[in-house]
Amino acid sequence: QYSTTDFKPLSGISYYRLKQTDFDGKFTYSEILAVDFTAGETSFILFPNPKSENEPAYLRFNLSQTKEILVVVYDIEGKEMYSKVNVVEKGPGQVVAIDPSNRIPAGMYVIVATSDNSAYKEKLVIR
Repeated sequence: QYSTTDFKPLSGISYYRLKQTDFDGKFTYSEILAVDFTAGETSFILFPNPKSENEPAYLRFNLSQTKEILVVVYDIEGKEMYSKVNVVEKGPGQVVAIDPSNRIPAGMYVIVATSDNSAYKEKLVIR
């Protein structure tokens, strides 16, 4: 069992893997693990993704303070399909629904959450 801590991770997605070297010099690599180190105090997780047309999508926020967050859904041509300003309370696991009435048709979209001059993007697939 192994563990380590990256005390100075780069902002964004970092990739980690282990290299195991045997006494005879042969070695193998573990699977690659992606870890997202989002800079700043705001981050979100989009789920489910992909989603069906008849189910809502959600953003789960982890905030260090209460913020107003503008959530916009764009289609692949850049057309705005949905937008709403949400007041998200501070703390882990605050959830906001995207298009709760399920008016967005099947396709590929970009979700943009904007707050305090920072934008966070995520792709969403609706089947």
